[in-house]
Amino acid sequence: MLRKGARFAMTVWCGPPVGPAYELLYRIIKQHGAPGIAAPPGPDFHLFANPAEAERLLSEAGFSGIEHSVADCAWRYPRPEGFVEMFERGTVRAAMVLTSQPPQHREAIRKAITDEVRTRYADGDGWRVPAPAALISARS
Repeated sequence: MLRKGARFAMTVWCGPPVGPAYELLYRIIKQHGAPGIAAPPGPDFHLFANPAEAERLLSEAGFSGIEHSVADCAWRYPRPEGFVEMFERGTVRAAMVLTSQPPQHREAIRKAITDEVRTRYADGDGWRVPAPAALISARS
């Protein structure tokens, strides 16, 4: 519980169409993944990235002075495979979708993601995948 008048702040990754990183992941899983394999049930990961939804939910929870902005963030990798490896090893729901794929589908997803990162996001001596984040703040 926040003290009255306290400031609350959070960030959340932007999904499609704002976030290229998640657009890439979701599109390629849809193209190359086995039918019927989906993320386990859970809340919409990008819900608070939607300004209207963030304002509605925070207002309903008693917050005011709600501000929403998008920060230009990116994930950098020394190898293009790093992007898919981050989802496989550093997430929960996306990792479950990826590891639940039959081997041929999983390899097709890994290859398609890595190939696209390699060709679209080369940046100097590495790869930079845009992953904007929504910054939301409010007063209790």
